[in-house]
This record gives sequence, C-alpha cells and structure tokens, in this order.
Amino acid sequence: MPQALFALLYDYVPDILVRRVPYRDAHLGLLRELHDREIVVMAGATGDPVDGGLIIFCSETEQAVHDFVA
Repeated sequence: MPQALFALLYDYVPDILVRRVPYRDAHLGLLRELHDREIVVMAGATGDPVDGGLIIFCSETEQAVHDFVA
C-alpha cells in the first residue's frame, strides 16, 4: 500500500499555555521521535493569535494518527 498524507488539525483549549506545561516535553519528544521515523512530516501551532495545532503524518493508513491521539 502506498504512503499517504494525513492532517490532524486541533483547537487549543482555554488557558493552554498553563495547562500544557506538564505534558509539553513528552508531546514534543513524541513528535521528534515520529519525525525521525518519517511518520510526522511537520507539526506546529496555527492561528494569530495561536489557537490550535496542525500535524501532518505520512503513513500507509490513518492508524498512525489514531495511535498519536491515543
């Protein structure tokens, strides 16, 4: 099965800058690991002011996206 691109677009919750602190290092670490494995193509915040995020996955199926979200 050929590789495909999948986009995960999500909205930030209120007070995200405070609420994300305990999870941010693990989140960024997982994104780096997936990027090194060529599963994540790019990721970043969206909006001005920032109000969400976007992650682009490269995989044969959407399961990589579901695994990340879980």
